[in-house]
Amino acid sequence: MKTLLLKIGTFVLLVNMNCAMMINDPDIGGDSSSEHITRTYSINTEYYFPFENNTNWWKFSEVSGNPCAIKIIDTISDDNITYYRVSFMENRVDTTDDWFKRSSGDILFGTSLTGVYNRFLPSRIESRGGQYTCGTNVVNYEYFDSAVINSLTFKKVISLHYTTPAIHGFDNIMFAEKIGVVMMQDVDGRWPVSYVLDSCSIAGIVSRF
Repeated sequence: MKTLLLKIGTFVLLVNMNCAMMINDPDIGGDSSSEHITRTYSINTEYYFPFENNTNWWKFSEVSGNPCAIKIIDTISDDNITYYRVSFMENRVDTTDDWFKRSSGDILFGTSLTGVYNRFLPSRIESRGGQYTCGTNVVNYEYFDSAVINSLTFKKVISLHYTTPAIHGFDNIMFAEKIGVVMMQDVDGRWPVSYVLDSCSIAGIVSRF
């Protein structure tokens, strides 16, 4: 009887260990059930990059402690189109402003107010994975019901993978709904860099992660 109980206890322990490993690994991922794979997706991206507010900002850091920030710093309206100036401030590396606007629901960006604008995010994503064009660039995207980044779980996440980096050298950018950018990675540039969101302010509400 003791041998039987020992075997049962060992089995339960191994099952619990496997469950913990499945929950925590991989670091980035979502629901892998058959329901998730077969479900039809139609994701409105309007709240994945809330740039249309001059008070919004996002602060990031990498493992070495180097900070990076995104901040909405200016607004200009012309012919019923509103343009938002967005500053990307990477400490000791780069501080550059881009201009963003919305057109037919798409979020577009350009390096100058009167320059060429390319698609940053399409108005909708109609599948769990796919691609769209950003100027001459191809962007591959994935949607996750949830993603774990630095032990934090973010819901409704879109991950972009650029064949040629279009935004400040970042190959991968991840967004969470109603938050904005939660991670930016430069994997083949000057050196591998991964910035993870520390805090943000959306419509005056500050969140820390």
